[in-house]
This record gives sequence, structure tokens and C-alpha cells, in this order.
Amino acid sequence: MNDKSFGTDKEICLDAELRKCLAVAIKNSGKSRGEIADRMTSVLPGRTVTCSQLNDFTAEAKGSARFPAAWIVAFCEATADDSLQRFVLSPRLRHMLELAENELDAQRAAQSKKRVLARLGAN
Repeated sequence: MNDKSFGTDKEICLDAELRKCLAVAIKNSGKSRGEIADRMTSVLPGRTVTCSQLNDFTAEAKGSARFPAAWIVAFCEATADDSLQRFVLSPRLRHMLELAENELDAQRAAQSKKRVLARLGAN
């Protein structure tokens, strides 16, 4: 996408990253674009999402096709992938989320250790 009338280099880069994020989530979902579109339609009141729209949102050549922010939750639910939600977070919020996930992992590990020690009879 070399059309500089689209926006700044940073905007062009972000657009390309967003399109890639959508495409990867679709591919990794194991679902067809039609299935994803149907699922999104079922959770977006008064909206119809089509396979053609998903194709346009992921195609770099379709610079005018923009993924609506209001559809992010439905897309993530339909693909069972939260990478798009994470993509739109600011770096600070992504770090806070990472910290919270690490804390949960540490708590789970501590609980698992307690269970194993209890089975060994060591308290």
C-alpha cells in the first residue's frame, strides 16, 4: 500500500498490522470466513457481516475498507482469539495486562505447588 494520500507512514504501517492481525486470527481460528461472518452477524444487533467484508478488511489493496471498532468484540468472540483486542490497547495497557497475566500464572503455580506438597504429606 504505497498510496501516501491515505495517511502518514505510521498510519499506513498500523493499517497493515491491523489487516495482518485480522488475517492471522481468521486463519488460526480454523473457521471459514463465512462462519466468522455469520457468528459476528448473530452478535451484532442490526448488522450483517459478510465474507466479502472480511476479505476487504484483510486486503492491503482495499485501503478504503476499514474494520469498525464496534465490531472488535464480535470478531474476537467469533474467532476465539483476543489478539485484535490486544492490538488496539496502548503499550501501557498491554504491559499492565501482561503483568496481571503473570501474576495469575504465579498464583496458579503456587496453588499447584501446595496441592503437590499436600499429596506428598508435606505441609
